[in-house]
Amino acid sequence: MKPDTEISSSIHSWLQVLNRIPALVYISHNLLKTICWCNAFMERQTGYTLSEISKMGPDFFRCVMHPDDFHLAYEAQRYFERGGRMFTGCCRIRFKNVKQWEWFYGTALPFPGNKKSHLILCVFVQIPHQTHTLHQLIQMFKDILQYNHRSLLGVLTNREHDQLDLDSLISLLYLCC
Repeated sequence: MKPDTEISSSIHSWLQVLNRIPALVYISHNLLKTICWCNAFMERQTGYTLSEISKMGPDFFRCVMHPDDFHLAYEAQRYFERGGRMFTGCCRIRFKNVKQWEWFYGTALPFPGNKKSHLILCVFVQIPHQTHTLHQLIQMFKDILQYNHRSLLGVLTNREHDQLDLDSLISLLYLCC
């Protein structure tokens, strides 16, 4: 096989894998405020073609993101404009002709070799309502809450720590749900 043919075959194989990954995978152009590439899974799930998504620009996110979460799209853009290295978080997304919002966890980072952070690689994975690892999910959120609030928790007295026992709060939330 010729080297060019091998490279072409390898690229084709990787594209097939990317198109089958059960995640919304796309490349966003931060300056143009639009998506310039997405995998086939994203097109099927959202109900929009890449051409439609690109033409919509930021309005695409306005259509699919929950109104209370939409600000995160702009927050991520500003984060990368300031030189940020990785933006992660959760948001609610609803696809075309679907009524229910679904939770997704996303990670975005500047595309390799892209020094000015104009091209951003994004991957969003749906967090299904039914999970086989509920205990681990609760533990993950507990760890995230503790990490993000450690500065607040560090100034509390022992009595205040006892009053705000995070394990009890999480258990109570779990029982209520």
